[in-house]
Amino acid sequence: MAPHVPGRVVAARPARLLGQAVVNFAYLAEQEELSGPSPISARPRIFHRGLEDPLEPEAVLSTAGPQGPSAPSVASPPASASFIGLDDIPMVDSSYIVIPPDTGGAVGLTKLMSGLNNNYRIFDKSDGSVISTLGTATFWAPSGETALNGLTDPRTLYDPYNNRWIAVMQTVTTGAGNILVGVSHTSDPTGNWFLYRFATGATIDFPTVGFNKNWIVVAINRYSNGGTFQRGITLVVNYPLALTGTGSGVIFTQQPTTHFVSSPCATYSATAETLYVVTHLSSSGATYTLDMITGTAASPSYTAGGSQTRTGGGWAQPGGQLLPQSAPNSGTSSCGATPCAIETQDAQVRSAPVCRDGYIYYTQTIGLPASGLTHTGVQWTKLNTPSGGFVDGGRIEDATANSTNGGKWYAFPHIAVNSVSDFMVGYSQFSSAQHPSAGYSMRLAGDAAGTIRDPLIYKPGEDYYHKDFGSGRNRWGDFSQAQVDPSDDRSLWTVQEYGKFRVSTNDGTTGANGSRWSTYWANVAGPAPIVTIESGQSQSEGDAGLTAFTFTVNLSTGYSLPVTIDYQTADGTATIADNDYEAASGSITIPAGETSGVITVNALGDTNNESDEMFDISLTFATNGVIGSPGSSTGTILNDDDFTITATAGSGGTISPSGVVIVAPGGSQSFTIAHDACHTIADVLVDGVSAGAVTEYTFTNVSANHTIAASFTLITYTITASAGDGGAISPSGAVSVGCGSDQAFTITTDPENMIGSLVVDAVSLPIAESHTFTNVTAPHSISASFQIGPRITIGDLVLVEGNSGTTEFGFPVKLSGPATMHVDLTWKTVDVTAVASSGDYEADSTVLSIDAGATTAIIPVQVNGDLTPEDQETFLVNLPGAMHGIVADGEAVGMIINDDGATAVESGIPAELSFAIEGGNPGGGAVRFRLGLPSSGRVALHVYDVAGRLVGRAVDGILPAGSHGVSWSVQREGAHPASGVYFVRFAANGRTITRRFVLLR
Repeated sequence: MAPHVPGRVVAARPARLLGQAVVNFAYLAEQEELSGPSPISARPRIFHRGLEDPLEPEAVLSTAGPQGPSAPSVASPPASASFIGLDDIPMVDSSYIVIPPDTGGAVGLTKLMSGLNNNYRIFDKSDGSVISTLGTATFWAPSGETALNGLTDPRTLYDPYNNRWIAVMQTVTTGAGNILVGVSHTSDPTGNWFLYRFATGATIDFPTVGFNKNWIVVAINRYSNGGTFQRGITLVVNYPLALTGTGSGVIFTQQPTTHFVSSPCATYSATAETLYVVTHLSSSGATYTLDMITGTAASPSYTAGGSQTRTGGGWAQPGGQLLPQSAPNSGTSSCGATPCAIETQDAQVRSAPVCRDGYIYYTQTIGLPASGLTHTGVQWTKLNTPSGGFVDGGRIEDATANSTNGGKWYAFPHIAVNSVSDFMVGYSQFSSAQHPSAGYSMRLAGDAAGTIRDPLIYKPGEDYYHKDFGSGRNRWGDFSQAQVDPSDDRSLWTVQEYGKFRVSTNDGTTGANGSRWSTYWANVAGPAPIVTIESGQSQSEGDAGLTAFTFTVNLSTGYSLPVTIDYQTADGTATIADNDYEAASGSITIPAGETSGVITVNALGDTNNESDEMFDISLTFATNGVIGSPGSSTGTILNDDDFTITATAGSGGTISPSGVVIVAPGGSQSFTIAHDACHTIADVLVDGVSAGAVTEYTFTNVSANHTIAASFTLITYTITASAGDGGAISPSGAVSVGCGSDQAFTITTDPENMIGSLVVDAVSLPIAESHTFTNVTAPHSISASFQIGPRITIGDLVLVEGNSGTTEFGFPVKLSGPATMHVDLTWKTVDVTAVASSGDYEADSTVLSIDAGATTAIIPVQVNGDLTPEDQETFLVNLPGAMHGIVADGEAVGMIINDDGATAVESGIPAELSFAIEGGNPGGGAVRFRLGLPSSGRVALHVYDVAGRLVGRAVDGILPAGSHGVSWSVQREGAHPASGVYFVRFAANGRTITRRFVLLR
């Protein structure tokens, strides 16, 4: 065989799709059963392997003595389940009898599928019961394949990432072999399949199959039409397209005389982009090569690897009729005293290697010892990726075995690896002291490097086997199958061939002889799943009849075996005696591959108004499982009579809805709590217990009467009131005011003071004796300051009384300056010569209020007019007190001038000296004075300012007796006196009278 050139990129050409179809497995099986086999005469069908000439020398069976005993090992775990597979029956579509079976099959979620040279058969994974059987020709015929007698080498795999089945067969047709590829539509192999038929244009034989997310890869040997091996070819099918019904791919043609029985890997990864291909090269040299397929699904690239050496030394290449067996149970072997040996095959990697977690695992049948074959064994190898370097390996053999001593021979192996790196190697076991048997060996991840546990024969052979149909070759099979269970990725399965009971003692060379082969499945389950139960239902009981309560039971992982769980109910507040529910006990079974089941308990409906009630259910035992936590659950029977919720709210807010609210059992009712403006929620009491100041509250799953009450708090703000010296503010200090309320403040002064400033929230306001904050919604401040009020003076007044009615004497009042607030004067009249009781004037006493900002005012006194001649009379107006000012001059003289003519004629001379300022006081540009002289004499009437300086002489000379009016004009004084307070001094007849007046300019 030519050397493999490392790094060589293999040339590709598009694969030619000859036909495709969609078939339904169950439908085809049903139709086949109804119509029966094709009308073809029954004859044996044998698949010759003349094309499979080995490319390295076969070993000659040695007669060497027994080898040393093998090292002690550890027992492999027993099978959790095993059952018969597809056996030696005719092809159901043609009645052909077939050798060899070429043992294959795959494991799905709930079903197993065997694919042998005679038929396909689908089993229930939980118990091995047969679901349907279909002839291989019937299955593939819709693809357009016509060489149905040439169908051989079935390969069946399960892809746990796409949950699809993959089936492959070939046709051995000289110069025109086809490769047939099938992909299921779903995880159910009894359903629809896409079938594709690809042409190779050559004589081909012995396909091996692998896959990853991008491709389904079929490696196959190509021969000349004369049967000479030429090279390997590789069909790479676009897997994503194949899943949708489109057949597309490329064919890589290897270098001449290379890639004999190359084996693509079954890739256990949802993301791996590279698909590896293993090829055995030399037994004596213990060499192999690892190729890589890379690229995209639509555009793959094939790169050849170079030769590498497996650690541990070489072995002999097995071949020919070598495998021993014991004599028939009855009758004799046609081979004589030594029963006919069974044909072994070569050391090629005959079933798909497993690529997982960065490693590649594969197996071979090898002849041992290398120096002279006395027996065959099974060899397992572990490589790393991407280099393909040797990591670990070992052998399953009986080192003492030879063809006659009863020692054990092993052949036709395959390997399966689980998620924790445990693996199983399945095989057939042979011995001169036993019938051909089915077995396996296990290696757990923690076992020592290079070791594998002892063989375990799960199906002992039942009888001697010999079928050659005259070929001289007692064909057993070309390969077998092992696989990890996709339900839990822990359990490991294998299907192997064994010798079945013969149906007769005929050991002839025709298809009518009595030998029968058969296959058997075995499962070594992974760790039992944990069984738990979900929280129970809460639902209404109903008014009558039964209400089903369901409880979901879960497995921690899918399992390769059915899991049966026992359960039992128990009273809680719900009791059987009170007819609340029906007692339940029993078991449920969760089928293999599934992860959950349901327990049902019935509640009894009634019309009793009662509280919610509960019952319990417990998981008591599990077969093929372990009860975990939670292992019990509670069902709640909800009363379905109405309940009431009474909702109330205090002042300051609302609750909605309010009053008595009707709620159905198990129902929910929400309440909204809202405060009015200027309030907050103080608390919400639910059934008398505080729920806090919440704005919403929901009663859920109502099973009793309830109450809900909301209370509210008025928001308050502080107004800080302060006053300086000279007055007060009321109320004062920190005044608490409810939100939205009004608050008035009064400012009072000491008698002589007035308000100097009023400041509210740091803003000066016009002076006022009160301030009201309205609709208070924030804190505030108010402050008042005070100052001395203005000086107050009152002026004298001289007026004629008049002849009738009243004459108003308006006494002028003057402030020294404008006040910030009104000035209140208390005044009263006082008799002098004028007497109020005599009718001279109207006595009065009251309060005069001078507005803020004003500086003058008039005090009115009513003088009564008459016709009675009389002397001038006087009265006083006094200012006893003032508010917001200081009385500086608090007395004024009012002089009533007699204006009756008769009196003046008769007398004309005043009886007393008198002096008054006429008109209003203050005066303007001229001031009039009235002088009364009882006798003539010198008169001096001088005007002085407040500093005592003489500013004017109104009179300075001799005047006769009588009443005189004198006017002093400011204009005649060159000094032009300014506005202000002045004094006038009247001196006559030895007396001096001084009066004050105010001059306004």
